[in-house]
Amino acid sequence: MITTIDDVIITSELWTRPKHAPDFEAENRALGSLATAMSESPESVFQRLVDAARELCRAGSAGISIRESGPDSDVFRWRATSGEYAPYRNETMPRFFSPCGTVLDRNSCLLMADPVRFFPYIDKLCSPVREVLLIPFYDGQTAIGTVWVVAHDAQTYFDAEDARVITSLTKFASAAVSSLNQIRAAEKAEDEIREVRAQIESTLIAGEIGTWVFNVEANRIRGDRNLARMFGVNEADASGAPLESYISAIHPDERSRVSELLKKALESGSSFEAEYRLIGTVGEVNWVVARGTVERDAAGRAVRLPGVVVDITERKRAEEELRASEDRRRLALDAAELGTWNIDAATNTLTSDERFRLIFHNSAGPLSYEEAFGRIHPEDVQRIRAGVAAATRPSDPTPYVAEYRVIHPNGAIRWVFARGRARFMGEGAKRRLTSFDGTVLDITDRKKLEDELRRIAAELSEADHRKNEFLAMLAHELRNPLAPIRNALEVIRLSADNERVVRSATEMMNRQVDQMVRLVDDLLDVSRLTSGKIDLRLERIDIATAIRQAIENSRPMIQSADHHVTLELPDRPIHVVADAMRLAQVFSNLLNNSCKYSEPHGRIRLSASQQGDEVVVSVQDAGVGIDPTMLPKVFELFTQVDQSLERSQGGLGIGLSLVRSLVGLHGGSVVARSEGPGRGSEFLVRLPVAVTKAVPDDDAARAPPTGMRSVRILVVDDNYDSATSLAMLLKLKRNETRTAHDGEEAIRTASDFRPDVVLLDIGLPKLNGYEVARRVRAELWGQQMILIALTGWGQEDDRRKAKEAGFDGHLVKPVDQAHLTALLSELMSRRQVSQGA
Repeated sequence: MITTIDDVIITSELWTRPKHAPDFEAENRALGSLATAMSESPESVFQRLVDAARELCRAGSAGISIRESGPDSDVFRWRATSGEYAPYRNETMPRFFSPCGTVLDRNSCLLMADPVRFFPYIDKLCSPVREVLLIPFYDGQTAIGTVWVVAHDAQTYFDAEDARVITSLTKFASAAVSSLNQIRAAEKAEDEIREVRAQIESTLIAGEIGTWVFNVEANRIRGDRNLARMFGVNEADASGAPLESYISAIHPDERSRVSELLKKALESGSSFEAEYRLIGTVGEVNWVVARGTVERDAAGRAVRLPGVVVDITERKRAEEELRASEDRRRLALDAAELGTWNIDAATNTLTSDERFRLIFHNSAGPLSYEEAFGRIHPEDVQRIRAGVAAATRPSDPTPYVAEYRVIHPNGAIRWVFARGRARFMGEGAKRRLTSFDGTVLDITDRKKLEDELRRIAAELSEADHRKNEFLAMLAHELRNPLAPIRNALEVIRLSADNERVVRSATEMMNRQVDQMVRLVDDLLDVSRLTSGKIDLRLERIDIATAIRQAIENSRPMIQSADHHVTLELPDRPIHVVADAMRLAQVFSNLLNNSCKYSEPHGRIRLSASQQGDEVVVSVQDAGVGIDPTMLPKVFELFTQVDQSLERSQGGLGIGLSLVRSLVGLHGGSVVARSEGPGRGSEFLVRLPVAVTKAVPDDDAARAPPTGMRSVRILVVDDNYDSATSLAMLLKLKRNETRTAHDGEEAIRTASDFRPDVVLLDIGLPKLNGYEVARRVRAELWGQQMILIALTGWGQEDDRRKAKEAGFDGHLVKPVDQAHLTALLSELMSRRQVSQGA
């Protein structure tokens, strides 16, 4: 494979590599030394420059190559060298076969890696070239040579800071070349000396360097044009302006300090050095560094002070940017709430910031490496030691990423997330660890959130599992009544002329439909309870009334399994303030539960007694009992005590949940007891005894609805069978009926038939029941009609929407005929009273 020049050029890495910290003090000394050499002997600038370049860039070698071209040759001469290549001073390299030639061709800074791959001449040098950084310099606008630094080993590499330093130094190379060229020309003709000096001044201006000589006795400063420009002194006065003319240009905050340093240098020192700010003619602020050497007479008095002033504004801006960068880094760490740490491998010394120490031991005080490691939770120590060892091994280290706990002095446990990176020097067997650096983050709150999310996920999983079981049981429970209903229908079809068989089948169908209605009602009650939409109709009642009603409600289930129920009630009434229907529902659910979990012919005991200011109702059976682990869960929604196939009539697991909720609404409590499987169970309901009559028992005085006259009824339902069967029932009760099966047909039929009552489904095609009701009410003929919503939707919100649409009543499917008859009678009576009024 052929290597091209682009294979060895890696300049782009200068801007991606981490920059080493600049040594502005050393750079400042180097610039002063070069400025002094420039004013004294431009020829000496080259060697001082390469020495400074090698030192500032930590290079193995450095040099200056200047192009020499003629009719017979075109080469680069190494005018100065330093380091391992020092012996090659004044040697040459071919113009077209050297890295310097490529730099001049591309007229830009270049970084090369292993350039011997493309430039074979380099292989003859005494030490290999692993990396070389080359910066061009100019004579006017023409690139005439390069300043370069060489890394001989793999541990040294160059970055953007090195490129900035070398670029700064090349100004002196340009100045020296230009000065030397002019000086040589001036040696040929004295009349060219002034031009040479002008060129020198121009070069100094280009390098932002000013020269001066202070005559102490005369208090006059003779400076060049660049110095005059820097200090805003008129060029005509630059050759002999008083010291005050220059002092006045110094920033007011700096003048007294600079004057004091100058005074001390003249009184007892050998040199003068100061950094300070200058105020420009238009108010701009520039930074300079001034250096000079005191010259004394035989008596030791200071007579002259020659020196230079170098504009270091760019360097100061770099320092400011460095500080700003550090501020941004700290701001980013603070924003991310990260603490930082560094471990020196040689001394095992931990250096950390305040946040790290607060995270580890809740104090800003000092913390050693051993103390920090001692804070790690004992259960996590070995894992962290292994992670650190893997991350710091010289061969194939792994990234350090760890979560662990730390224990504060007060015993508090905090979770920490840490990232780290090891730094190494050398290659192969000589590769060794130098430092281990990283960040830490307190993730205690995140861990708590994760634990909470896991808990919620587990609960959701359990709820989902119970939901799936509930859906399966719901399907089972709903199918159970359908089988006997279908069988009974077939029996009626085949035995239509046998009145006894038909009556028996009809009774069976009624029982199964009642069972399905109870299942649906329980589901609706659960929904109402969870949304807080159950309103209790409280009244003062005798607890025995609710208990007897419960037995009556549960009688079909008791009789189907031939259970024997023993009832024990007190001799005198015990009154409670309760909703009689809901309380009967509580005791009925408990009785049903005992029936389900007792063998046929089982014995069930139901008793009530007063204990202090509470009445205690007990439902006890000798059935399958309850495992102790299930006792805390029996009142939870969808919980089945026994899920075996033998107990497939176990219900939906919502009855006991309803019991707990309804008892709670009455201010009472319920508990379950059992000595274990096969030992039966007991449920105890405790309710507060009524002290005074809280709610008037007006309902007791109400007479039950009597019969009603024949009325015209329109039944609207998109289910043909449902509409037709209800119309048939109403017709058998001597009412005149019609049916409709969508919203538009309902309006047309109502307009023609003019019914007294419309039993109207909500979920209809074309127009829903709410819209039908609104349109009927908008007609003159429909304003007195009785509109009753007959729907499968029975929530409070559904009742509210029906009332807003103009309905007089709301019934939930499947409708109880007695309830429907009573409602029709009540509404018809109201209408008669209203019309009579």
